[in-house]
Amino acid sequence: MGHMTRIALMVVLVGLADSALAETGDRGPGMMKHMWTMADADKDGRISKAEFTAMSDKRFAVLDANGDGFLDDSEREQAQSRMRQHMGKMLGGGSQTPPTDP
Repeated sequence: MGHMTRIALMVVLVGLADSALAETGDRGPGMMKHMWTMADADKDGRISKAEFTAMSDKRFAVLDANGDGFLDDSEREQAQSRMRQHMGKMLGGGSQTPPTDP
């Protein structure tokens, strides 16, 4: 799996976690279950490739602040800032530094 794919996956998962945390207030197993439920559109207990892709597309649309179909440095920096804030909340406070691009 390429570096950019890992970053994209992490951003999608953080976005789901942020949504789940906002909806449930739970940082533990309840949040993970809620994230799974959010992704499982047909409620069959499994996440299909189509469901994962739909979840990813939805998250991409959120990250693409200017709606041009591309993620640029500014949007990446905004996403990293939100990720730091989210991780800080999950870890009980402090700001976390995300991995740097190679």
